[in-house]
Amino acid sequence: MTNKARVRKRSRADEAEPQNATVDEPPRRRFTAGLVALGVAGLAGLGGLLRQRASASVTSPSEPAVYTYRVVRRFQHDPNAFTQGLLWSNGSLFESTGLYGESTLRELQLGSNGEVRVVRQLDLDRRDFGEGLVQKRGQLLQLLWRTGEGIRYYVQAGEHEQLRQAGRFRTPLNDGWGIEFDGENLVVTDSGHELIFLDPEDFR
Repeated sequence: MTNKARVRKRSRADEAEPQNATVDEPPRRRFTAGLVALGVAGLAGLGGLLRQRASASVTSPSEPAVYTYRVVRRFQHDPNAFTQGLLWSNGSLFESTGLYGESTLRELQLGSNGEVRVVRQLDLDRRDFGEGLVQKRGQLLQLLWRTGEGIRYYVQAGEHEQLRQAGRFRTPLNDGWGIEFDGENLVVTDSGHELIFLDPEDFR
């Protein structure tokens, strides 16, 4: 995730931002309509990188393993979606989007011709700015920017399943950016280069 930089906000976003919210909102990362080069294999493997720490092929501590990707297929993407978190689960993409007054959690279905359909979408409170997203033991966890909080979701992917909020959780994070689960711990970032390991039960 790029550094948050001070920018002049659009008038619509100015109207949406709460009175007490910070104004140094990150610049909108626009994706072109022909985007998301989802190497689905690469996407599905993001979490696996952490789970492979012990078995990664590293010749010495100073020579980290280098991973690459392969573009398998391209899909359309909403250019107004300020993507902050993205994961693949049970045949669906789940996307966390940011910006005050525009943050969402979406379940997306990918079509055979590159089209993308929103199956379900939950809009966040106007005071919340969606950030990283992870699946943990049947739930989705979505971080919120600069609140030290996150949102739990009950989720079952598919046309006739469900996506609903299941409450909030608190963390010791100041910003709250990326989040992953390595099978034992939540691995998060907090506006820096360090990886922080949190207990998945009490988030400490």
